Formats: sequence, structure tokens, C-alpha cells
Amino acid sequence: MDYLEKQINYEKVEWIGAHADDKILDCHTLFYTSPPVSATKLTSAIHVMGIRFNIVKDVYRVRIGEKEMNTSNAFKGIHLIIVDEIDRLKLQHLEQLRDIYDQHDVAMIFIGMPGIEKRLARYPQL
Repeated sequence: MDYLEKQINYEKVEWIGAHADDKILDCHTLFYTSPPVSATKLTSAIHVMGIRFNIVKDVYRVRIGEKEMNTSNAFKGIHLIIVDEIDRLKLQHLEQLRDIYDQHDVAMIFIGMPGIEKRLARYPQL
């Protein structure tokens, strides 16, 4: 996502910069640093990231003449979501992440402080 983020052109309607290349199409991972927010805001933030991710890829595909835009699924083409600062999240947040995993079959990696694995072990659904 970091590479994609650098390609977004927020100043113009074209959405992506002139120097964008085929590396955009190889991006399949979202990286999310979790702030202490409500569970619904967490889901919305990840959803918006997925939509932006796919818009940029679709705009690039249109630019090279490959296809028309189709950004209806926020998690289309995303294989992995990495969530940092997982120790900030409460059980409701973890349930929201599990729901994304269940509905969209997207792999997830949780990153947190040492000992977070003991806390997560208490939740068998994870």
C-alpha cells in the first residue's frame, strides 16, 4: 500500500501520478496502524483503504488500456492485511477484524508488543 499511496495524485482527477508503473498491479497487501478508535471506525478505515487501493489499480489498468473500472469490492485483489499496534485494540475490534477475515478470506498478520500472543490466546475464535 505504501507504494500505491505514493502513486496517488490528490491534486488532479487522474488519481495516479505520471510515473506510475506496473508495480501497482503487484500490490496485494494493506498495512494498517490501529489507533484507539471505535470498532466501526476501524472497519470503515480498512474498508476505505481497500477501496482506494482498488481505485488506483483500476485507474492504472484503464490508463494502459487493459479494462474498464470496477471498484465494487473493497477487498478484491487484497491477499494480506497487516495490523500494527494490535495491543491497542479491544475485543470488539478483534471481532471486526475476524469478520473481515471470514467474509473476504483475507489473510491477516497482527503485530504488537511482546506478550500480545498470550492475550490473543484467550480468544479461541482468533
